[in-house]
Amino acid sequence: KPVTGTVVTLKKGANAIASTTAGTDGSYSFTGIEAGAGYTVTASASIYKTTEHGFSFDVSDHRPGVDIMLERNWPASGTLVAGTVGSPGSASNQLSFPIGMAFGPDGALYIVDAAINKIRKVTPGDETITNVAGTGIAGSAGGSALGAATFNGPNGICFASNNDIYVTDATGNLVRKISGGIVSTEAGNGAASSAMGATALTSSIWFPREVAAIGSNIYITSRSGHSILKLSGTSLSVIAGNGIDTGGTSTGDGGPAAAATVDRPLGLTAGPDGSLYFVESRTKKVRQIDPAGNISVLAAGFTNPDNIAVDAAGIVYVTDIADQSVLMIRGSNKIKVAGGTTGEGLGDLAGPRGVAIGPDGYLYIADSGNSRIVRY
Repeated sequence: KPVTGTVVTLKKGANAIASTTAGTDGSYSFTGIEAGAGYTVTASASIYKTTEHGFSFDVSDHRPGVDIMLERNWPASGTLVAGTVGSPGSASNQLSFPIGMAFGPDGALYIVDAAINKIRKVTPGDETITNVAGTGIAGSAGGSALGAATFNGPNGICFASNNDIYVTDATGNLVRKISGGIVSTEAGNGAASSAMGATALTSSIWFPREVAAIGSNIYITSRSGHSILKLSGTSLSVIAGNGIDTGGTSTGDGGPAAAATVDRPLGLTAGPDGSLYFVESRTKKVRQIDPAGNISVLAAGFTNPDNIAVDAAGIVYVTDIADQSVLMIRGSNKIKVAGGTTGEGLGDLAGPRGVAIGPDGYLYIADSGNSRIVRY
């Protein structure tokens, strides 16, 4: 979580060298630093949002102009937000198989409970889970969110700029909208295909996995369609990928996304600068499409990456379901910040398939195999 405006002092021994305040990205820049010298950093106590937040500084280079980044001291275990380990279900204290998550304007965490075809929510600190949409029966019926509406294998969720909720119906090959208590289909004709039609509703979306919003535009990963799609009003277009299964390779990095190939994209998120970040499961990469429409590899070498989130400082977090972990991307490094072992303890994860950053700056993880949400 970036800590803007906090006064930070760089010291050599007991002598203060320089003071500065945080930039908007959470970094602290000091000039005139003696090469090879050892330094310590102190910061005002106002950096602590609550007693659960701890921060430290990593001075990895002592060149003049070096940036010193304020880092979370990540806890060894998380805090339960919702769900009951070993007891999947649909009761107010149960989740079945949570995947996608998004925070709403009301501060609640909205959760896609894929195995029971429902959209649910919980207010952090309460742990009482309520239903938002879906009867629990697999289908594609619209209408009243808590009445007739059905979903078929929902996976991803996001809020548009007008607070409408968009959900990917992965098994049903549709993108749905929840607005004013009514569920409607906004994109897809239900066919398992990559064929584009004249409108969003006459186009095919093959296993839409995740969604992200930039303004009023909705972006979609088509897992089996090997592409990234853009829903703008009633129009659906391809912004990356050609719909061809490349068998575990992807090309075009360093150039326009429209000319690139994409391989089995899963998680998707939008960064604070308007970039899109998405996970490719078979290439084991995270790729970025910048606001100018160019594509590049942000990080590679994951074991089995699945979903992704980015915080207000632009720091990216990735769930890895094989390593049972969440990794933070920092430059060329992937830093494990949660999990790493399989189990039911609050320090363990079991196939985490969702991740979100809360308005409180905490990391929320859909610990799917344990039927719960945990907070770090």
